[in-house]
Amino acid sequence: MGAPSKAPLKPRMFVAACFSMIAGYGDIITFIRYNEFAGMQTGNMILMGMKFIDEKTIHVVFNIAVMAANMGGVLGISLMKDMKPSFYARWSGPIVASVVLVGDLMDFLLGSNKWHTCFLAASLGAMNYMGFSGKVGAMTALATGNLQKCAKGIYCILRAKPLGADRDATLVALIVVLGTILGSTLGASALKWEPFGHHFLLTPVAITQLIAFTVHDTAFQERTSSIDGSPLLQFDSTTVNGGHESTSDDASFSSGQAPPPRVSSGGRPSEV
Repeated sequence: MGAPSKAPLKPRMFVAACFSMIAGYGDIITFIRYNEFAGMQTGNMILMGMKFIDEKTIHVVFNIAVMAANMGGVLGISLMKDMKPSFYARWSGPIVASVVLVGDLMDFLLGSNKWHTCFLAASLGAMNYMGFSGKVGAMTALATGNLQKCAKGIYCILRAKPLGADRDATLVALIVVLGTILGSTLGASALKWEPFGHHFLLTPVAITQLIAFTVHDTAFQERTSSIDGSPLLQFDSTTVNGGHESTSDDASFSSGQAPPPRVSSGGRPSEV
């Protein structure tokens, strides 16, 4: 799981819910149709070992292709993060969603084919990486670590121990677990009743991704100075005291000490 995040809890929970539902929805569809996971690469590694024993070479190649596509999604979102660090999710959202739609369109034009899983795998790879390396602070396509985080939270509750800084992370982990279950339920229902027809079952994934990626940048956006673009407020370093940001001057006044002199551009102390 990612590093502890101090971003606002409600947006984190919303994005985590969207991402985990997408992962559960997509994985159940690709597993039932093609015996392959688009997002959960641990499952693909286990299936690949089984296919090695059965000497099903083409299936092993398919496993490798899906895992490579998932890694390609991580490389793509990393590149976008370097190019657009402040708004990389918003810029990446249309691209990631388009990749899913291309796979759905190929499924419609060329017929159902297991190799189309690679498109969804790339999309989920980018999404999961953004989840645990960004402000959400949790893997959203892999639920095992989140389940263990929930178990730790239950243990603290039973022993009457305060969760402390882990409270928000535990809530996000719980959302991921529940979202994965709900998403897989919706995916299985879509396969059974086909409300969108036999094709285009992954179109809801693209739409939800586009919304979640946009919310990610909108909710976690930093305020920047209009003069030089430097951050005025960062979620990971802001200290809130009595409803306002505390500064070094505030701390000096509260302790009864005079604030340090401010130095003018000429190097001499200036009047406060």
